[in-house]
Amino acid sequence: RQMCIRDSIKMISNFDIVAGDILELKDGDIIPVDGILIRGQTLQVDESSLTGESDVQFKIPYHSGNLKQNHTPFLLSSAKIIEGHGEMLVCSVGKESKLGQLADALEGESSQTALQDKLEDLSIKSALYGFYASILIFLVMTLHLFLDAYKDDTFWKLENFNQLIQNTLTALTLIAIAVQEGLPVAVSISFAYSVQKMKQENYLVRKMASCEAMGGVNLICTDKTGTLTTGRMTLHKIFVDDALITTAQIKDTLKPDQFSKLFHGICYNTSSTVYTAENGQIEHIGNKTDCALLEAAMKCGLKLESFKDSPKIKRQIGFNSIRKYMATVVEIEPKLVRVFLKGAPDAILNHCSQIEKSKHNAKLGLQDEMKDVKNMIEQLSAESYRCIGFCYKDVQITKEADLEHLISANEDDLLKDMNFIGLAVIYDPPRAEARPSIEKCNQAGIDVIMVTGDSKQTAIGIGRECGIISDQDFQNSKSVLEGYELRSILGQTTSEANLGASEDTQASNIKNFEAIVDQIKIIARASPSDKFLLVKTLKQIGKVVAVTGDGNNDAPALKSADVGISMGIQGTEIAKEAADIVLLDDNFSSIVTAVKWGRNIFDNIRKFIQFQITITIGAIYIAFIGCCFIKESPINPIQLMWVNLIQDTLASLALATDPPTESLLKRQPVSYTHLTLPTIYSVQISVVAVSLKKK
Repeated sequence: RQMCIRDSIKMISNFDIVAGDILELKDGDIIPVDGILIRGQTLQVDESSLTGESDVQFKIPYHSGNLKQNHTPFLLSSAKIIEGHGEMLVCSVGKESKLGQLADALEGESSQTALQDKLEDLSIKSALYGFYASILIFLVMTLHLFLDAYKDDTFWKLENFNQLIQNTLTALTLIAIAVQEGLPVAVSISFAYSVQKMKQENYLVRKMASCEAMGGVNLICTDKTGTLTTGRMTLHKIFVDDALITTAQIKDTLKPDQFSKLFHGICYNTSSTVYTAENGQIEHIGNKTDCALLEAAMKCGLKLESFKDSPKIKRQIGFNSIRKYMATVVEIEPKLVRVFLKGAPDAILNHCSQIEKSKHNAKLGLQDEMKDVKNMIEQLSAESYRCIGFCYKDVQITKEADLEHLISANEDDLLKDMNFIGLAVIYDPPRAEARPSIEKCNQAGIDVIMVTGDSKQTAIGIGRECGIISDQDFQNSKSVLEGYELRSILGQTTSEANLGASEDTQASNIKNFEAIVDQIKIIARASPSDKFLLVKTLKQIGKVVAVTGDGNNDAPALKSADVGISMGIQGTEIAKEAADIVLLDDNFSSIVTAVKWGRNIFDNIRKFIQFQITITIGAIYIAFIGCCFIKESPINPIQLMWVNLIQDTLASLALATDPPTESLLKRQPVSYTHLTLPTIYSVQISVVAVSLKKK
């Protein structure tokens, strides 16, 4: 429900909102429609579920004079208000909204899978072969009957008519046996059994056909955060005074002044919230990096509630993806104001004129010391750490006018001559089972490409730890690409805004891509539209692709893939709706489990087909030999129907529920062309012929 201004102010259902309504927005609201901000202060909005941009977006009223790329009045459906309040004019609702258009693009009928097509073809061929064989057997038996009747001159005896009816029943029964009516039962049992078992292994199947499709997957495009990694950012180390210290050493190593400058900067420069829930667990709301820092501050004994909305805060400059930092002006004492600056190291170092150390190296100037800091940042990034830089500046206030001047000062003037304190080293560790799972994929003939929005260095670090990329692969210039490089190779120069989820999006240089696709291991700085383009191109060159996603904007890629896999914990409802399968634990190892079950389904179905074809050919072969030599089938219609009943019920139940084994992951991906009828027939005919010869 939403507070709406129509004839009066009232609370209405989201389903009753129409274009022209004015909605009141506040912290924590999820915007249900598209519109324009018409009144209020600057809003901080999280649009990551729709756009894939993890940075907070800033929205200002349309009549403000400061409209620019990173400050717009446009509000999109499914975005969440992080901070601020205001009023919004509704412009688009339902299918006309951005979220509605995305949902509409996902609608459409699904075609039959490769296995279903092959089984249908197999059933038709089996029925036709059975029909022709039955007609032949009927003609042979009838010919014997007429020859005997002609020889004995007994055409009109009742026994001959009875025998003719018996021959007809035998032929019709053989046709019934040849029709593989038990095959759909076996397939359904195998799917249903596998779906239930896979759910016990944190794998929720939304579309049964995806089970068998996983058996044929030969390439997986996987996310990094939360899938290969734990998805829980933590403060790992701090770089202060030319030394890396662990979180356990903070209280013993940092001086009180260093501690306050660093951790007060963490607590003031944030819009996120961390608190202890009733069950004792620490809960995070907001940016994951900020929450990791706030949790560390909480564990160091700071009371976070005393910093948020503190009256000491005189001015704040919010974070966005353009400036890459956040700054807060805080009145520490009546005549002392401190400016805290937190953000990407490369952005905040440009504002620094000094590096705070207990002891400076006289041989090094500021530029050399800055170079040392940058070298440390590069080293940490290469080890898959994320670095956040911290600076401060103290300003003495002698009169009230000085404070007013500072508060209204130009941003560049306010943030010049800052003192660099140090770095917070954030780490999202790889899951313990990620590397063994990647090794199993390689052993199973499945290539893995990590598609992430993170930097190249961070992606390479995690890729090495997970085993996606080796030192040998790293020597290849095409093993690690960024999003813009991928688009360049594919001949796509369209901007991200236009690339989107259009089904008309096509790569123009497929041959160039096909030549290097086996070399690609990581795609960094990739947008959801890059992922969509990648998946479509991989399918065009004949790959069977499984892709993971968790945001609304991942939905087109999930829908386009042979198997779309959504995250159960971090995934949005739109992503889950577009996906074929939902990982309940967001864990890459569950994908490997799904591959194993997919291959097991194929094996079980193939075993059942071989069993049925053996019985069918055996019955037809015995009937044919019998009618040739003893002038009638040794097996009467009742016996044939009994055999057919057993093979279609108990046999399908037994063969379709065989559990998978680890040996399934020690072979190449299966192809449903292996169900080719002549191959199976030739094998089974040989088996039956040998058995009959022995008898």
